Formats: sequence, structure tokens, C-alpha cells
Amino acid sequence: MSSILWSVVSTVIVGIFTQLPHTALQLDTPQKVDTTRNNLIRKSNIHPPVIIFKDDKGLSIPLHIDEVSVSVKVIATMALTTMEITFRNDQNRILEGELNFPLGEGQFITRFAMDVNGTLREGVVVEKAKGRVIFEETVRKNIDPGLLELTRGNSFKTRVYPIPAKGIKKILIAYQQELVGDSEGDSKYLLPLDFKDTLSKFSLTAEVYSTFKPIIISSPSTGNFETENDGSFALRINHSNYRAGQALELTIPKFTAKSTAYIETLDNQKYFTITATPPPFTSSKQLPKRICLLWDASGSGTNRDKERELILLDTYFKKIGNCSVQLVTFSNEIDKPEYFVISNGNWNSLKTKLSSIVYDGGTQYGTLNLKNYTCDEFLLFSDGISTFGKSELQTSTTPIISINSSQHAEHSYLQYITRQTGGNYIDLTTLDNQQAASRIQELTYSFLSAVYDVNSIEDVYPSISTPVNGTIMICGKLQADKSEIILNFGFGKTIKHTEKIRLDANSQSVKTTMLPRLWAQKKIAELDMRYKTNKNAITELGKQFSIVTRNTSLLVLDRIEDYVVHQIIPYEDSLKQLYNTRISDLNKKQTIEDTSHTTMVLNLFKQRKEWWNKTFEPIKKFKSKDSSGLIRRLTRNPSFEDEQSTVINSNGENEFPAPRIAEGAVSNSRILSVTETNQRLEVANGRGMYVNESGIAKIQEANPLSASITLKKWDANTPYIQELQKASAGDEYSVYLELKKEYGTNPGFFMDCADFFSERNNKTLALRILSNIAEMELENHQLLRVLAHRLEQLGYISLAIDVFRDVLEMREEEPQSYRDLSLALAENKQYQEAADTLYKVITKKWDARFPEVELIALNEWNNILTKAINKLNTTRYDKRFIFAMPVDVRVVLNWDADNCDMDLWVFDPSNEKCFYSHPNTEIGGHLSRDMTGGYGPEEFILKKALAGKYQVKVQYYGSQQQKIAGATTIQLELYTRYMTGREEKKTITLRLKNPKELIDVGEFTFE
Repeated sequence: MSSILWSVVSTVIVGIFTQLPHTALQLDTPQKVDTTRNNLIRKSNIHPPVIIFKDDKGLSIPLHIDEVSVSVKVIATMALTTMEITFRNDQNRILEGELNFPLGEGQFITRFAMDVNGTLREGVVVEKAKGRVIFEETVRKNIDPGLLELTRGNSFKTRVYPIPAKGIKKILIAYQQELVGDSEGDSKYLLPLDFKDTLSKFSLTAEVYSTFKPIIISSPSTGNFETENDGSFALRINHSNYRAGQALELTIPKFTAKSTAYIETLDNQKYFTITATPPPFTSSKQLPKRICLLWDASGSGTNRDKERELILLDTYFKKIGNCSVQLVTFSNEIDKPEYFVISNGNWNSLKTKLSSIVYDGGTQYGTLNLKNYTCDEFLLFSDGISTFGKSELQTSTTPIISINSSQHAEHSYLQYITRQTGGNYIDLTTLDNQQAASRIQELTYSFLSAVYDVNSIEDVYPSISTPVNGTIMICGKLQADKSEIILNFGFGKTIKHTEKIRLDANSQSVKTTMLPRLWAQKKIAELDMRYKTNKNAITELGKQFSIVTRNTSLLVLDRIEDYVVHQIIPYEDSLKQLYNTRISDLNKKQTIEDTSHTTMVLNLFKQRKEWWNKTFEPIKKFKSKDSSGLIRRLTRNPSFEDEQSTVINSNGENEFPAPRIAEGAVSNSRILSVTETNQRLEVANGRGMYVNESGIAKIQEANPLSASITLKKWDANTPYIQELQKASAGDEYSVYLELKKEYGTNPGFFMDCADFFSERNNKTLALRILSNIAEMELENHQLLRVLAHRLEQLGYISLAIDVFRDVLEMREEEPQSYRDLSLALAENKQYQEAADTLYKVITKKWDARFPEVELIALNEWNNILTKAINKLNTTRYDKRFIFAMPVDVRVVLNWDADNCDMDLWVFDPSNEKCFYSHPNTEIGGHLSRDMTGGYGPEEFILKKALAGKYQVKVQYYGSQQQKIAGATTIQLELYTRYMTGREEKKTITLRLKNPKELIDVGEFTFE
């Protein structure tokens, strides 16, 4: 095989490492470079991947690593790293774990495999939502899938199940990366190998295709690169019972040629890659006199390397000499600005302030409107990850210099806002201190543009100004056999260097699939700067080129049946043949399910109407107080037995029979068409309006009994709340901050502390404390659901809606995601979007673990229609679903943990218990289907309440979760007069930890 082919085969880098490129500005001596880099490695806090599971206390525990095998292939500025890791489960039970790890800027995953019956099974790229549905459905069958997803901050999360008790689980991950070189064309490669466990086997093979032998800066073991027969250089390390505690860091000398080009054809399309090392230029910028310093003080700020941030500011202020600084700290909200004067480089007062900042709360970029500040330059110190509320800051024409020092960062967004404003992005995880200082003090030397014949070349990336850190790679499509392209480099609109590159498919072609994928990743990286606008295009590119993106995942399945059912083509050729045979048989049997689903929902709705129209006659004696306080026996009222009413449309014509009126449900059966009133739901003469099938407003007489809801006070009974209660007035927040150091990994801590401050009428602090939940684990839908529900309870509906929108994007395969968002929108009087969103729950077919969720959604959807009379466009709704059924009592139970069984119990005044095995009570109480495998909801409804008390309890029946989890959070909503216009609602959030635990929630009183 030719050296060019081997070079390009190594184009794809995969690995757990971070590049550390040089810029055009070099340090004084090689010794100084090495010292700085070694210090940087020690400070970088980069670690190899670890599978984490949670113990019964909810604490994160790393799984033991038994074996590690690493393969690295590098050519010039391209590298491919493959890491195979064997994990060992020392527990006595099967576990589900999560492997989380951050990637550096420009790194992306190209391969994921997991052992299935002793053989590595390759992952297949699928849409993210589809991957989650299949993964969770397969897990519930106790089968062996794996799922790898990209989360915020350019981090990847691999869900691994099952990890056998006292057994092992092997995974393989590969990454591709473009390495950026220094001004001489040399490239740097870094692979962290700081394994905490002693490995029974450790092997490392590094192959570098280069003109000159690589230089080893650091290595996990002694060894040297040796020349191979194919002209490459290879380093091989093998050990048993070994502790690999040092990173592999290499300097790869440049090729002889300044620029190199390769061309590869895939599906009749030619893709080219150019590696260029333009001569370095520097240009000092006009130093600012007024700086606005935007400092991210959210909880995640504790993970930043603030020491290096302060070093950078120290260098910059000394260079500037004299200036004014407006300090704006922010987390979930903006703090009050503070002002400082820098004189002769002395910034001690500002430095003291920055060193004393408290990091607390979520990150809400949308709270920043940069048009409100007057300055010459913005300095933004943040990881770029907005975790809470509105996610995008509003820029102005003033340049933004973004500085990141965190391993988890949203590089694409930070690049976007800096390039949009003519600023600069400084990533301290890839630059040493002197390089960063040069970058902030000077104009950015960049690749400016490419000039070419559009008839022979197209889709060149990068297509926008891009900083040059020594070496840069340009990719595109070639539509002819030969062409030329001109590359321009410089500052802003000033071109300082031009380079012409000749492309020739006859002499530069190779046969691999590496270059098309590299081109696709370049395009994805640029599209990702405006992710929400370009997410569909990103998804299609990810699927086409097998790249994990925000919208695509790598899925491993065990059985061919699972590939066939979900119509996913396997990666392995041996499985593809079997798949094609079976998919042909499946297509012959395929039936359309939409009609049958609608029929099923309508049948359920018909049964609900029959329940609502039924008159309930208690058989046993039951004493109740009437409105006059006299004791009476409840009996059926025959006068309502066969009463019928008629629905009248807007033309005064009979439409169809209205439901039979149940006892006490309707008095003075007067019918109002929707067009006869401009009122929304309102109460007149003690009656409430509701809506029937044709959108008709109907009058229901109110129950004469007064109603109230009493919630049991939730006592967290925790040490930290006891400490807060003992704190002196005014010192509570300081005490909380100290307690956070010990309890800050527990979401219950933030919920309880938020309650503590809310009860003391400090909702601002309560909100900040609660928003920390968004920072705890990126894209954890369960935590975010809890957060959003608590925001609703605190009255922050708009913020809750933002969080629910995030959850829906993460979990669009679950009906709760739509339902939660819809109900929050309705609470905010955004009725049209609320109704449209909830309608999807009614009409879409869901997984079997959400039985009859459509029926609960129908009840809530009709409530929205009732509240928004004459305010909705209902033309696309199936009118058969429109029928509102007001009730005196309604209780809804939701919970945050999947595969958990929670049971709702309601006791009526006669002490009759309504629960999963007795869902219908004598006086008409009804409980929805028992949810044993999802998140709920479970709903209790009672059309006509009798005088007395109704007790509400919840039991944690059990859990089928394979991963050990901590406490499960539940939310309950208690309503009186639901859908009558006199509705009262109270909500409560509680935590259940132990199976069979029973909690008293509250009670209704009718008298």
C-alpha cells in the first residue's frame, strides 16, 4: 500500500485526547515550550473515559477498568484514535452505567462498538430520538443494547447495559480530529492515560506517517518510535498488571511540502482535503479603553481554570495600562454591575473581586443584552453552555472576545458570537499562557476566503473567516478531474498571503472513506454554530456520513429481530443479508396503525363519557352533611334518570344528542353556542360553562358545597435544612453555600433549600438555588422535568416553559414531554400552542408502557378548549374528541424516574379506597390505568363530591430500573371544580426513596 494511502487511512482521529497547538507566536526556547506544555497538561484535568453508576444513596461510583488497548494513527494534521476498554462490575447485581467524556474542539466520534456475546457489534447511526426509543424498549426486554449520544458542551454520553454482575463489559470508541500545527508546520497530539486502576493488560500502538520521526514529549512507558516497512514510524507498548498514569504527547514534524492535497471519490462524488501552513503574520490591535467584563458566575464556573483566566487578564491589563472596566456577573440572572478603574496596569481591586465571586445557579445567556452596554470590547469568561431559560445572548456591533477554560464547553456557540462581532475565541484548554496572551492582544490571523471556479469546485469549508493556528485544513467537493483553488489569509478584509493549490484526481486520489467524512464534519461544525436553524441539515449529514451529532446517535443492538422491527440496517455484512430477507417478510405484513389507534382512543373516550353520564347510587349507608349542616342519607334522584338535552349549533339547528345528564350535573338545561358569547370560561349565577363535541358551551350547575385543599407540609428532615433553620437572620445564604460543598451533588438539596428561602419570601434566592439543578448533569431530562415543575410552583411559568421545551427536544418519544409543555403553555394563557401540543399526545401512538395516556390528555385538552372559547383555530382537530366533563375532584400524579411504579390512593369520606386494584368507587370516583413502566401520569377524578374529607396518599410500589438510583421525585396536582370556571389548584413535589414507602399528600374538604 502506498504511503499516501496509509497517510489518508490515518486521516480519521478518534480518541480521548486534547490538541495543544502552537500559534504563529513562539515561546523563547524549546525548553520553555516543554515546561509550559507539561504544566498545562497537569492543569487540564482531562481524564480517560469512566463508566459511572449510582449506588443506593445516589452517589456516582466509577466502574473498575480491567483492560485498555489503544491504537493511534496520525498523518500530518489528521489523526485516528481507537480505544478499546474492558470494564468490570464488582457488584452482585446487573448494572446500567453511563460513560461520559468531553471532547476537545474539532473532535468527533466516528465509531462505537460494544461486545455482544463475546463479539464486538458495531453501532449504526440513527436519529437521536429513535435511538433512545429503541434503546429503552430493548432494555425493558432484558436485551443488550448500547447507545452513544452527543450532549451539550461537546461531550458524549454512552449508555451501557447490561453490565453483568461480577462480569465485564467491553466497549470500543473511535474519534477523528484535525490537529492544528505551529508556524513551522509541526503538529501536537495529546492522549490522556491517567487511569486510576491497575490494569491487568495495557497496550498502546501509535503509527505516524511522516517524513521525520515523531518526537515523544511524554509517554505512559519507555519506548521509541521504530521505522516500519511501509515507511511509517511505530511505537508499541505492552504491559501486564500496569498503572498507566502519564499522557501520550507527541510532536509530529511537518511534511516536506508546505501544502498537500488528497482527493477521494465516494458515490461518484470527489472530495478533496488541503492541508496548508501559510507564513505567519502578526498585527497589533488598537487596545480598548472601556471594557465590559462578562463573568459567568453560575455553578459550572467552579469547573473553570480561574487561575489561568486571571493570568490572562493580568497580562492584558498590564499591556493596556489604563482603562475602565464594567464588571457584569451573571448566572440565572444578571447581577448589579460594578465599576473599576485600571491605572498603570494595576487591577488589584478587580482581581480581589473576581477571586471572591460566589458560583451558584444555572446559566441563562438570554438574560444578557449586550446592546445595553457601552464599551470598546466585551470579554466573556464562560464555557458557552446555557443551561437555563433563554439560551442565546443578544449581541451588538462591539467585538466579543470569548475565553473558555473548561473541558466541557460549547465551542461552536462561542465561535459563532465572536465571529459574528469580529472578535476572537480563546480556548485556554488548547493554548498555553503566552499564546493566549498573544491572541488577546493582537488581531486574529485567519483564513479569509477561497477563490475557485464554481463549475469545477463547490461546497468549500470553512466558508467563513477562521483563525489559523499554524496549519489549517480546507475541504470541498471537486466536480472535475482537475482544477485550481486560491486560498487567502490575513486580518479582517486585508489579505496578507495568497496560495494557489492544484487539484488533480489522477495523481492525488486515494480509496478510503476518510475524506468525505472529514468534509462532512467541517460542514456540520459550521452549521452547528446556528444549531436551531440548521438542525435538520445536521441530522441528514450525520446519518449520511455516520457521524454522531446533536441529532444522531450510534446504536448497538443484540438481535437481528430488533434491527428488523425498527428498520435499521446493520453495519456487518453478515447481518445485512439476514436483515434484507426478514425486512421483505415484514413489509408484506405491515399494516397502517393510525386508524386503529384513533378508534382505540375514541372507544376509551366513549367509556369515559358513559362514566361521566352515569348516576351513582351508594348501596351502603353513608352519612353526609348537606349545605344546611343537616345529616342526610344519599340516594339516587330519579328526576334526572332519563333527562336528555339537545346540542344547538350556531344556526339554531339540532346537531346531535348531548350526553345524558347525570344527577346534579345540569340545571336549567340552557345551551349556548360558542358564537353567542365572547366570554372565555367564566361563572355566572353559580354555573360554569364547558364545551361539548361541536364546540358548544354548556352550563353546569356548581356543587353547593364549599371546597378546600390542604397539603401536608413536606418535612425534608435533612441535616442541611436543620442547619439553615439554626442560622442567624441574614446569614442563611452563607450557610447554604457552605452546605453546598457537601450536599451539592444531590438535587434534593437544591429543591429543599429553594423551598426554605421561598417560605421566607426570598423568591430571588430560591430561583437561583433551584436553577442549580440545570447545571448538575447536562441533558438529564429527569432532573429538568423536576426543575420545570418546581419553577411552575414558584410562579416562574415562562422559565418552566423554556425548560419543558428543552425536555421535549431531548425526549420527543415520550408523551409526558408534550403534556408537560402543553400544560405550562396553558397556564401562561398560550392556548393555541398548548392545544396543538397536547393534541399530539391524543393522536400519536405511544409505547405500551404509557397505557391510556391519551385519555388523560383528552381531559386536559378539553379543559384548554373550554378556557379558550372563541380563541382557538380548531379546524384541524377531530371534532369527535371535543367533549368536556367537569369534575369536583381531580388528582394527578407524575414522577421523574422511568421504569418505576408509583400508586395513587384516594380515600373518600366513607373510607373507601380507590387504587390500582379498585379503580372505581361506589360514589363515582375513578382512577386511570396503573402506570408501572413509565413516568405516569395517574389520574383520579370524581364528578360530584359528597360532603366530607378525601385523603390523598402515594405509595412507591417498586422499581424496575437496572441502574441504581437515588430518591424518586413525584409531583402531585390537586384540583377542585376542574373545568367549571371556579377551579382551585395546588401542587406539591415530594421525594420517595424506599419501595413500599407511603406518604400522606393532603386532603380535600367539602362542607
